[in-house]
Amino acid sequence: MLPLKCYFNGCPRPTTGDSIKCKFHNLRSICLVQDCRNQVFARNLCVRHGGKKTCCHDDCNENVRIGDLCGKHGAGTTRKPCIEPGCSKFAQSKMRCSAHGGGQRCKLDTCTAHARKGGYCTRHTMRQWWEVSNVYPMPSFMLADRTSRLSASFACASSSRKQPPKYKLHVSSPSLNKLSLATILNPTVYEV
Repeated sequence: MLPLKCYFNGCPRPTTGDSIKCKFHNLRSICLVQDCRNQVFARNLCVRHGGKKTCCHDDCNENVRIGDLCGKHGAGTTRKPCIEPGCSKFAQSKMRCSAHGGGQRCKLDTCTAHARKGGYCTRHTMRQWWEVSNVYPMPSFMLADRTSRLSASFACASSSRKQPPKYKLHVSSPSLNKLSLATILNPTVYEV
């Protein structure tokens, strides 16, 4: 008896005719390794079983992407690594990654976060916008001290912004055809 679902890993499609594969996988080959349900990549093997070569760097088992190298060691990587011993991240500035002092810091003197936009961190970019706009009062969670995450999260959770009152529009005219301009411009409004 033939299976109802396609033979390939995770394929929910039904089989076609007297095949063990669905219509989509019908022309694709199966990996030669016993009990492997992956499709062939090269040399009658799937990627996992050697269809792709591995990186030529010592102690690297990643699949090749560029020539004989993986994406991490490939020729396309022109960025230099961080100079801190044991760090494998790429350098941002001053030959260090952001965790070891590279990158730009927030312009605010008391803040140690990384700059994101306009020289300010995410929190202080918003703060600058609120101070410049001067339209609405700044929410209390933006005023919280950055060093105390507990107080900041508490302030954010306990801040209660006043919602504008809900209004219901009541037009005194019984018929929409008889609405005058004065009635439309000066409707009777009451709070619900």
